[in-house]
Amino acid sequence: MAFVEEQLGRATLAALRWVAARRVGARWRQATDSRGRVTHLLSSGPERAPAVVWLHGFADRPESILPTVAQSTASLRWIAPGLPGFVRGWVDPAFRHRPEDYAGWLTELLEAEAPDEPVVLVGNSLGGAVALAAAAAAPDRVRGVVALNAAGVQVQGADSLVEEVQGGYNPFAIRVPEDYQQLMVRLFPRPPWMPRPVRSHLFRQFHEQADWYVRIMDDLSAVEVVEQGGAWTSGLRLSTIAAPTLVLWGTEDTFFPLAHAEAFVDGIREARLQPLPGIGHCAHLQRPATLAGAVDAFVTSLPVQG
Repeated sequence: MAFVEEQLGRATLAALRWVAARRVGARWRQATDSRGRVTHLLSSGPERAPAVVWLHGFADRPESILPTVAQSTASLRWIAPGLPGFVRGWVDPAFRHRPEDYAGWLTELLEAEAPDEPVVLVGNSLGGAVALAAAAAAPDRVRGVVALNAAGVQVQGADSLVEEVQGGYNPFAIRVPEDYQQLMVRLFPRPPWMPRPVRSHLFRQFHEQADWYVRIMDDLSAVEVVEQGGAWTSGLRLSTIAAPTLVLWGTEDTFFPLAHAEAFVDGIREARLQPLPGIGHCAHLQRPATLAGAVDAFVTSLPVQG
């Protein structure tokens, strides 16, 4: 019975994702890097429109941006790759899952997918750290950054997911159904309702990846400090980022408190903060219209490329 329920949940989610992709005309493509590793990515929008690259967070997937794409009113070309180590991305045990290593992967991907102009990077959580690392490493490839509840700093007196992991607790290492329920409470101020088969399927996916997610989180928690401010430290070279940066922050985030957003604004020269009241860690899932409006306005505000 459990197997049938799990398969029903898998089929239901697959159908919902297919409908969401069809709604915005999204297409799957593959990109192969110099080592033969294949990244699956979604693309949507006019080929000659300004390119916006979505970088999802830990244990997320490219399709999570589709509700936001559907709410966008600007004419944009969205590109959503699967991050290495997660669904739709390649898995390489030799890869070190650090922002700087992800930045190298992303820079190569951008050379292939958007060779003619810099892009806007929009990243959530881990994806936000990757976006900022790429902006520091390859400034000629990045036109602007939207960092949405981004990882990448530690703030004195404002403990976060980083301190939890360093203390031995990884909320993404799902062993029992109660762990999954607790993760949903952490991600959303009000966890979304979902049919039991869907919940069963998602739990099983996390459960099967638990040990691997421990490995990736261990890589991330071992990142060395390269910059610091008055009350914060970072494994990112924030002061070298020249691209205009919008720091979007759900004020109800239980992983990274608002003080982390303020640290990014302190460290990045051209950064401004836009709090998102009542929103948790994943605005793209909780309030896609809000995120779409913020991204549209930010891209429109950037200087026109010559």
